[in-house]
Amino acid sequence: MRNAPENLPFILDVRTFKNVINLTLSTDFGDLDLLAEPAGVDSFEGLWSRADEMQIYGMKVKVACLEDILAMKRAANRPKDRQHILELQDLQQFLTGEKPNETGDTDSDK
Repeated sequence: MRNAPENLPFILDVRTFKNVINLTLSTDFGDLDLLAEPAGVDSFEGLWSRADEMQIYGMKVKVACLEDILAMKRAANRPKDRQHILELQDLQQFLTGEKPNETGDTDSDK
């Protein structure tokens, strides 16, 4: 678990998943957040229905769409999220061809 004492006993099993809502992990591949109730979006079902399907290491996986990632980052509003929002808005503008207005927001941010 990320940001937990190293000596904290932790077993990742079915019981763990049944008893936690959100789980933040550090893995050999980077940080992994498992969020059953992420702030900023309507529901897991909504996230799932809007998710983009991608191939990762030969497996099809669903990844939250860019709009939902932005909504979750805005809701979290941590310093690192505010920086990520700027970067993700640039990516969104690149992908959609939108031009930012004077505030830096795109029409889709409203």
